[in-house]
Order: sequence, then structure tokens, then C-alpha cells
Amino acid sequence: MPTEYLVLHFFATRILIEMEERTLLPCSKPNILKLPEYKETNNDRFNDLPDAMLLHILSFLDMKEVLDASLISKRWRYLWVSVPAINIDGSYWEDKKKLFRDFVENVVLRHDESNIYKFNLVYLSQLTDMHQTTKWVSYAVSRQVQELDLNTLSLSPTPSLFCRVKIMKLICVSFPLLSKDYVFDFSVLEYLFLKNCYYGPLKNLTISAPHLKTFLVENFPLAPCCAVKIQSPKLTSFQLNGFMYEDYALDQLSSLVTAEFHVITRKSRMKNEVLIENLRTVLGVLTNAESLTLSTDVFQVCHPSTPLLSVTLTYNQQISTYVSGTLI
Repeated sequence: MPTEYLVLHFFATRILIEMEERTLLPCSKPNILKLPEYKETNNDRFNDLPDAMLLHILSFLDMKEVLDASLISKRWRYLWVSVPAINIDGSYWEDKKKLFRDFVENVVLRHDESNIYKFNLVYLSQLTDMHQTTKWVSYAVSRQVQELDLNTLSLSPTPSLFCRVKIMKLICVSFPLLSKDYVFDFSVLEYLFLKNCYYGPLKNLTISAPHLKTFLVENFPLAPCCAVKIQSPKLTSFQLNGFMYEDYALDQLSSLVTAEFHVITRKSRMKNEVLIENLRTVLGVLTNAESLTLSTDVFQVCHPSTPLLSVTLTYNQQISTYVSGTLI
């Protein structure tokens, strides 16, 4: 049975319970329809499912909905403490800061001894402070979380904060307290997506990820104000969308298979000479890739006869161009 169908059936079951014994049409109508009484029976589809399957279904829902689902039956009452994926969306709570913090504390700290596979926090910037959010993330990581998905919040990272995560997506995440030089040590990370992150006073960002295979960066509409150094010898796929970092140092990308460079140059605040030098640095390393995709902005920054392109366009590569007008 497809997961999507089970999720839909879950909500249908919940509606049946809430509308039990209620009439669907006004009493003045000739044919009054009533919902059949909902009872837990041995033939109930959900009660026939093992706990592991029920927990898998609940892992697709926000924790607020998961707790609502715990009211369905006695069997469901305590399933929420074992859900392998914790999804918390702050947009459901509007300005209820105190209630929201208490809710997250209960969800996170009362989770049982089973591991948390995925931890997803969305839109917390207006509901809680940086230290509280960091505490929740640290707890999730201590429970062997494999996938970390953070969106619109602030963090105060520690050396061990991301040490066990394999998949990480950071969207509009702010790191306001970073020092001028900071090293993110991702010891087991395999997939990294950074979008419009803010690094405060940071000048030099080093990403040390010996097992990283896929790295996606999107800097639009924000332009980063720091230099970046990437140390990922096993990186096979690298994609940069939007504005460039202030400077680049790309070490040991000998495993690169595909590279995509969809940069915006026409609205960059960099001087043209600096921009060309950064492009030369990046593209000089990306020539290791078997397939290289470039945006038209790269070609507009300089004439095709310049050393920038003579370094890049080699005969053993599959080169394609990409029109980046949709980003502008």
C-alpha cells in the first residue's frame, strides 16, 4: 500500500472519528445521511499495521499533527514519543512563544530511547532564541540523527554540533557569533545544502568534510561577505547558484564528476578584476569534472579568448551552457 494513500487514509479515519454519529444534511431534508459508527475492530486497516509502519507514516507529519493523532485510540496514545522523524514548523504557532517553547521541550526531551533519524526545524526565528534552538539541535544530534533540516533560525555552533550528521540542509540559517575564521568540521557528512545563510563577522569559512559527496550552494538574493575554503576529497557533485563568495580555496577535488556554476555576475558588488580572478580559481579546479555546466553570466564577464576560458574548455569534458535569467 503506497505511503501517500496511508497518510490520506489516516486523515480520513480521523475525520470519521470526529464526525461520528453526526448528520451530514439538515434534518429538514428528506434523506438524512449519517456516517457509520467508527469502531476499532480486528479488521481495521491501521490496527492491523505493525508499530514500525505506523511510526513511518507519522514521520511525514508535523509533530503538532502527530500529537493530535495520538487521540485516535489507546494504541496511538504514546506512539509520538517514538517517531523517528521530528518535524516542527513554527508557522503553526504564530506569536505563541511560551506555548511553542514548552511544546518543543516536551517533544524533544520526552522522546524515548530510540534514535531520531531526521530532525526538521522550520521558521523559529521569531519564536525562540539562538541558544534554545542550539540546545534542541544538540539533543537531536546526541540521539544519532542522520538528517538535519533547518530553516529560518539562528544557531551558535560548537565543534561537535554537526559531527554525526550525514545529510544537512541549512536554509536562511544565521550564525551571528562566529569568529573571523571558523572551521565547520563535518566528519561524516555526505550531503550539504546551504541557502542564503548569514555568517555574521566571519571572514574565512572552512568546510572540512572528508566524506562529502554532494555540495549545493545557493546565494540569492543575499551575497555572502566571506571567503570559503572547501576540503572534500570525495566530492563528486558541486553546484553553485547565485552570487559568489568573496574568495575561494578548493582543495583536492579530484573525485569531481559533475559541476554546475550558475552564478550571477551582473549585479555583483565585486570589482570586475576580483570577479574574474575568483572565476578563474573556481573553474580551474572544476576542470576535473567529467561534466561541467556554466551559466551565460560566466561568458559575459570576459571575452572567450581570455585565459579564464582557455583553462576551462578542455576536449575531454562535456560542456554545456545554462541561461540564468530566471535567477535575476
